[in-house]
Amino acid sequence: MFKDENVGLGSKFYQNNANSTFKDAHLGQSSGFNSRSISHYDKLRHNTLDPSRLRLNTMIHNDVLRRLRFALAINDTAAIGIFKLVNYDMDVDYLHSIMKKEGEEGYLPCRDKIISLFLDGLIIKRRGKQEGVEPVILKAGERLSNNEVLRKIRIAMSYKDEDMINALQMADFRLSKNELSAFFRKPDHRNYKVAGDQVVRNLLQGMVKKYRPDAKKTAHTKEQVRENVKADMQAQKAKEKANKPSSVWGKTS
Repeated sequence: MFKDENVGLGSKFYQNNANSTFKDAHLGQSSGFNSRSISHYDKLRHNTLDPSRLRLNTMIHNDVLRRLRFALAINDTAAIGIFKLVNYDMDVDYLHSIMKKEGEEGYLPCRDKIISLFLDGLIIKRRGKQEGVEPVILKAGERLSNNEVLRKIRIAMSYKDEDMINALQMADFRLSKNELSAFFRKPDHRNYKVAGDQVVRNLLQGMVKKYRPDAKKTAHTKEQVRENVKADMQAQKAKEKANKPSSVWGKTS
């Protein structure tokens, strides 16, 4: 199904850097030592450290999935279709569970593998599939960092630096071009920075304001999404009823 786990999606830039992030993303703030710690990096390159078992500084993936779906108005059918693009059969009940917030009944954590596949599917949906290129499927214990989440969103949306900075500004979050570029450097680069939750959260918030300016609620809980969908359906039904010609014979059974 996945022919080559060492091949990424979306662009040459992504392909050249995706694996280094999965292997090296623990370097920096989240690990307690900086990216210039040669001894640790040498150990990593000789496989004496297993970074896939280390926890990264990552936003809860349930929130990423929920907010991104809301921003792009992706319903259940469309979401399942996106997973199919990466050869994953998503069960609708499981999809609902990983859309829940922590503490809600039926909540299940969205695994790194699942959010990675969704973002890769979104890349294919929006930019098309490259011949001979298959998505990277994360193995058990491998993590998807905030930096990689940002990178995949950037590729899927064809964002340039200015686009991402503008989206962040729409959420009243200021970031310079140099600060942004640091998130997309290789983890062993001296200017590499770990992306915090607030960066991902504000990017998604800015995307909501950009693509859903009429949205009345922006907390993105499942209940709020349902309410918005229900309100849209009711408005559509009312519009159809108003446009329906009335019978001269009155109401018929």
